[in-house]
Amino acid sequence: QVIYIICLAAMYVPKAIGNERAPEILALPLGTPVWEACLKAWRAYRQLPAPKQTSRAFYTAVTGYARMPRGSFGGLEAMQDSPSYYMPRLYDGLLPFVMEQAERLPTLLDDPIQHPAKGQLPLLKHRGRVQSIVLGRELVLSLLANCFLLSIAPDYETRGKLNPIEQYYEQCQPDPRFHLLLSTQAPQEVAKLRMFMNYFERCQQAMPRGSLALYRYCRDQNLTMRQWEQSTKELKKVE
Repeated sequence: QVIYIICLAAMYVPKAIGNERAPEILALPLGTPVWEACLKAWRAYRQLPAPKQTSRAFYTAVTGYARMPRGSFGGLEAMQDSPSYYMPRLYDGLLPFVMEQAERLPTLLDDPIQHPAKGQLPLLKHRGRVQSIVLGRELVLSLLANCFLLSIAPDYETRGKLNPIEQYYEQCQPDPRFHLLLSTQAPQEVAKLRMFMNYFERCQQAMPRGSLALYRYCRDQNLTMRQWEQSTKELKKVE
């Protein structure tokens, strides 16, 4: 679970160089035309007969609202072609479940158990103190489902030049999409993708319980970027 926690945490920590201009909250597409397009695409896919829920149908659904730079889901297909990683009910079982969990995001954000602060998700910007956020594991699942389905920032590269409604997501924030894992066929990347699919599969078998707490610690807050770049201090060991 360590990698998916790191992946989730990366969504909340603005890139250092853009930290000051990063927004106060994590921008989400809820309530925008792109979110409606996502819902329409996911529901259309889930309504297909099982034999027609294929790799091509899944690609068509996602690219109906998201820009896919590499043009295919070659990584997902490579995973299915591997005897070690093959999932028998991927397209007609697991992916519909992932879409259902992605759809739950607005409801979970307003659930006091899943998101004690309720509503918007604050970014962990450094302000000279420890910052933290607590998220219920079902909300974590929904956020990661949206990352997997490329629905948080579908037009990240152009920041709205192709799709004006995407301008709300600042590029000083990390790219939250899984498009590289979905498209890359390198063995190590396919293995990472299979790890996430295993996570979704386990959640399908039994919904996760409990919560995750993410913390950001900041030291030497008065140092400038140039001072950081010129520093010769050795990094401490990770405990």
